[in-house]
Amino acid sequence: MSKQSTDQKSIQSKEKSAGDRPLEVGNLASEVRPDNEAIAQPVAEPEIEPLILWVSGGKGGVGKTTTARILTDLLTDQTDYIYGYDCDPINPQFKRFYDAEYLPITSADTKTADIAVEALAERIEAKGHDYIIIDSPAGEIDMLSQLEERFAFISNLKNMRARLTRVMVMSTTLESVNLLEHALRDAQGLPVAHVAVRNLHFGGPHYFDAYNRSPVKAELEKQGGMTIDFPELGAIATDSIDKQSLTYSDAIEKESGLPTMRRSMVFQWREKCRKAFAEAEHLLGVTE
Repeated sequence: MSKQSTDQKSIQSKEKSAGDRPLEVGNLASEVRPDNEAIAQPVAEPEIEPLILWVSGGKGGVGKTTTARILTDLLTDQTDYIYGYDCDPINPQFKRFYDAEYLPITSADTKTADIAVEALAERIEAKGHDYIIIDSPAGEIDMLSQLEERFAFISNLKNMRARLTRVMVMSTTLESVNLLEHALRDAQGLPVAHVAVRNLHFGGPHYFDAYNRSPVKAELEKQGGMTIDFPELGAIATDSIDKQSLTYSDAIEKESGLPTMRRSMVFQWREKCRKAFAEAEHLLGVTE
């Protein structure tokens, strides 16, 4: 049950220095060829970074923050350069478990909200992190369109050399389907990818009949989006993690103090999550 040595409680503390970042294309070309040698093929540009994962889910209780937490946990196996934002001013669970920074983009004070958006944009442009994970506030569904209307925020992602995937966490209710439909309409014409996450805490995939048979699912896939299943973690493990404020990676370690079988339960669940989320690797960044 060993894991990559990463301080899960301090995901904000690591940022890429100039030496960690890919060389600019022009610099790379000048270093690998003599001045008198012709270039046979253009040098490919480095991958766009960072990937912004905007986790939404409508009302509280759908599993939005749990999804943000496991995404963070799995991605820390791949890189140290992750930054998290918690947009919930009342119950900041993402901050509690992963030290995510509070991002007051829904503040009633316009100036405070605008400063928060500017801070987010500056972090994106700084390219100090491979992934920026945003746990949006409960009930949020049209925030991206508001950011676009006020700042052309989404349209500017290409100029900032970043990309965004909206992760919609779903229950079995028709409301979840309607919220996803709203989200797709909200982002129409904008460079936003979508992943629908069926939270199996609410039942197996067949319990999501309202979504599975809906034209919304077909539209999501038509736009290049994907649907994945989020496995359920047993209640005894969930309760232990909650009581001790553990990250999922911490919970599989002997030092957590959890019983062996409980740690093993978390390990098995974590690997199932990795496999499920890796199905949308190109949209979420998680690899097997």
